[in-house]
Amino acid sequence: MKSKHQLAIASLMTVGALMMTAQPIAAATSSSTPIAPWRYDKKTTTYRDKSTSPYYKDVWRQATKNWQKQGFKWQSTKNSSKTTLTSYADKSAKGVVYIGMKQTTYTASGRIIKNKVMLNRASFQKFKYNKAERVKVAEHELGHALGLAHNQRGSVSVMNPANRSYAIKKVDVKGMQRRYQTPYKTVTNDTVYVANSSLKANPYLEIQTVFGHDHDCETASQFTLTPF
Repeated sequence: MKSKHQLAIASLMTVGALMMTAQPIAAATSSSTPIAPWRYDKKTTTYRDKSTSPYYKDVWRQATKNWQKQGFKWQSTKNSSKTTLTSYADKSAKGVVYIGMKQTTYTASGRIIKNKVMLNRASFQKFKYNKAERVKVAEHELGHALGLAHNQRGSVSVMNPANRSYAIKKVDVKGMQRRYQTPYKTVTNDTVYVANSSLKANPYLEIQTVFGHDHDCETASQFTLTPF
């Protein structure tokens, strides 16, 4: 039979193991969501919703409204805009892996020229996303569009690289504020680049090539930069 001293040590070891197991979850979230190399002139911009169904128009309406509550004002317009929102349906083995995508054309100084933000209806159906989850994915892609990169894998953040569960969190708002407190870069040659990011429906699905790149959009060095 174990002594009280031995039992006490065993209990402490068990508690310690449980604490070590729990720590990575909290530690996985960056205190401020990382920023991308691009931004709009200010924390307000127009967008044109090219969705054809009332359902997806409402998904985008809710997502833009939720960002507006956090300080970034998305304004809908029926006129031309540098930012377009839409959905598509790619059921192919390669395409269905991705639930959302964003393509940004921007200059080396960081000025956005064009943003194309998309949701994959086929993936939503295959992986049984409800409407609230679809709105969260739309918030994630809008986060990329305004200038946020991915937070850590497993993070409690709308910018989690496989987000399905999280709305916009304080860390995302901090990242957005930081992005718009960081001015444009001063450059000699304002070259134009295209950056693509994608949100996987499941973090363990095999990564396929999307728009000619196969990297998560997390840091500037990982972006596929193609002269435009």
